Amino acid sequence: MTSGTQDEYKRYVLLFFVVAQLMVAKLGVNCHPQCLDARPPFRASSVSFCPAYKDHGCCMPHQDKQLKARFDRIRLLVPASEKQLWTDCENYVKTFLCEECSPYAAHIFDAEQISYGTVPKPRAFPGLCRGYCGEFFTKCKHIVKYYMNEVGSDYMEEASKLQSAITVGEEKFCNETHLVDLDYCYPGLLTNPILIGNISIDKVSQEGCLCMEPFDKVKFRNPIFLKHANDGSKRMFIGEQIGIVHIMYPDGRRITPPFLDISADIQSSSYKGDERGMLGMAFHPNFSQNRKFYIYYTPSITEYEQQQTSADHKTRIEEFQVSADNPDQVDYSYHRIILEVYGFYWNHNGGEVW
Repeated sequence: MTSGTQDEYKRYVLLFFVVAQLMVAKLGVNCHPQCLDARPPFRASSVSFCPAYKDHGCCMPHQDKQLKARFDRIRLLVPASEKQLWTDCENYVKTFLCEECSPYAAHIFDAEQISYGTVPKPRAFPGLCRGYCGEFFTKCKHIVKYYMNEVGSDYMEEASKLQSAITVGEEKFCNETHLVDLDYCYPGLLTNPILIGNISIDKVSQEGCLCMEPFDKVKFRNPIFLKHANDGSKRMFIGEQIGIVHIMYPDGRRITPPFLDISADIQSSSYKGDERGMLGMAFHPNFSQNRKFYIYYTPSITEYEQQQTSADHKTRIEEFQVSADNPDQVDYSYHRIILEVYGFYWNHNGGEVW
């Protein structure tokens, strides 16, 4: 096998593992706790309306109070002539509202569903498991009108669909409220071993413990990776999601200007849950000799590409080379696209280049 053939073979092996990892990231069945704003769950204090999620959930005290206020508004919307309806259904209303505090709120309310160029908007009514939905429909279907009236005009389309479904019957209504990923429907997720078995905010043992030391001398914007070039230089390469790679030494010194800056080419947004951007970096095995490395990132696409493919962005593996004159700077005159495919989702863009 010639040297050129070996290089090509290595590239294909590299790409195989990248693509395989992307598929696993998208299709894996491990639990995925996520709040409505796409941030991770946390431990709250002074949560009184939805106490079930105070140890591991998504509501701060002020959000808990807001949910209580919404509960009261729904109660006031129910006319006196339907007092029994409220008596029978107020627990359902509270339960549904409090699911916004669940560590899986983003899934229960389908907050990950998004169309091109928009901010994710969760639905107002939670995803219900089929059996539970049937029980709710039989007993409390008429409370849906008041529940949806409270959320306002932003959810008129959803409210209309639910009301139309109610007139058709239970099957139609439950089809409207079901989730594509049934693992996250309520209340099944409360007893789903895949979900409840992976939630923990405490260290469970000392075995295999990796001790971390806080480092606050230098601030970074959503750092995604920390790499070394295996060249004996002791340089640490820290990549920010916005598309900038910095060089830092163990003593905290950071080299300026940045090692790499492709932020102008990055497709991302200011939304906290946006998982697009610069996602990975790998150095060539012979980096010390050829100065080559690879960046995995999501560049923006043109309006024409979006119309033709319905894609949200592109996923790209690109080869770069360090300047021959300055080992702390990229030679921007050299770059080569190794792999480029269209991506259709703003989230689940994890993975790594090795």
